[in-house]
Amino acid sequence: KDGGKTWSDLPSHPPLVVTNGYTWAALGGQLRIAPDNCDHMVWIGLFQFPYVTKDGGKTWTNSTGAQQAITGYAWEWNGANWHQWANDRVDGNYWYFFWYSGFFVSSDGGYSWHSGGYVGWEDGSLPLVKTDFAKAGHVCVALGFNGLRCSIDYGQNFTTVENINASRLVGFGRSKSDPKQSVMYYFGISQKDRDAGIMTQAPYQIDPSSGDHIRMDTNSTYMLGKGPQLLRGDRQTYGRIYIGSEGRGVYFSTLVDS
Repeated sequence: KDGGKTWSDLPSHPPLVVTNGYTWAALGGQLRIAPDNCDHMVWIGLFQFPYVTKDGGKTWTNSTGAQQAITGYAWEWNGANWHQWANDRVDGNYWYFFWYSGFFVSSDGGYSWHSGGYVGWEDGSLPLVKTDFAKAGHVCVALGFNGLRCSIDYGQNFTTVENINASRLVGFGRSKSDPKQSVMYYFGISQKDRDAGIMTQAPYQIDPSSGDHIRMDTNSTYMLGKGPQLLRGDRQTYGRIYIGSEGRGVYFSTLVDS
């Protein structure tokens, strides 16, 4: 509550869960914090369904509607598995997750979940869910060679982002003219590059004015790191992104004209 200067343990954890004869504590997984209330958190641990607190972890409430949609390993680290859920970064009422059974939305702060729009996931690639810090209801799902699909109505309807051949990661950074507005980045292959015979994935910015896909790594012969797992756009510096690779450190790139 002081910008990360000091840290303290949560007062309590979600209760133990018994699954197939085994007792599981709230271990691993991820905990996310609502953008408008730091005491409002949702925690999905190993073999746990979403638990919600609005009092800073003093009490936890089990959610409803998610139990039939996810399995125990959905939120434990396994490649890109841990990116399959996200909270809206503007409206604390909305939370999203994608699992093999579809896309799901909570509109009451994580307490209950219902089916959202059709995303179009088809192959075995692991999807990545990402929300926009500047726009409420703007959520995107990177679908590997199924491309990139985004919603601007809180996950109720999705449309395909054009001119993308593959999208492994997606993220948002500040726009050039206004730090409160965003620009989209993705890691994959643009359709233009694929048509030119380029097969190596790289980070791109989608220019908000022209719609052009600007490749930010001009070397087309190697994959960045061992396997990119995270993409973050800088909120202070336009045109700068950070990519976390699996065991190869953190890379960053800045557009030349920025």
